[in-house]
Amino acid sequence: MNKRKEILNLREQGYTQRKIAKTLGLSPGYVAEVTFGIPAGIPEVGELTGVKVEDFSEVVELNKNFIIVGDVHVPTTNWKFASYVSKVAVSQEIKRLAIVGDLLNFDSLSDFPIDKPVTRLRKELKYAKRLLNEWAKVFDEIHYFMGNHENRFFRSLKGELTVDLLGGFFDCDNQYLS
Repeated sequence: MNKRKEILNLREQGYTQRKIAKTLGLSPGYVAEVTFGIPAGIPEVGELTGVKVEDFSEVVELNKNFIIVGDVHVPTTNWKFASYVSKVAVSQEIKRLAIVGDLLNFDSLSDFPIDKPVTRLRKELKYAKRLLNEWAKVFDEIHYFMGNHENRFFRSLKGELTVDLLGGFFDCDNQYLS
């Protein structure tokens, strides 16, 4: 039986992602990717445009109504739960989102020894972009703050990319991302 089928079989038996990963000797990220995948409701969307990603060189104050999410950890995201962010925003008429760190996991760039399959960086970025596009349909402003997993990304590039340049990847038409 191939690994994907084994994972799905164990999931049907009620195993948690963590237990499946431990049982089969796989990374939790890989198991999450297989068990959750990308929900059918999140379509492919073209390039995003206009992002400014903030660092914490100054205190940031968020005023008025925001939905605040953190530790999304794409691709290990619980996609069903992530879809609730948009549903709550619509039902409560909230037009601003703050992502307060660790949008991405960046396991492939980890300094820790990796002996299990992990999601490739290109795929992880694609999944994050899909999720941001879905949220951009609902929110007028999306503020993205870096977490320790994003720092993992910058360390791996040894200064070749800065926070402001990363923002260009996540730009959204008619959105203000900071």
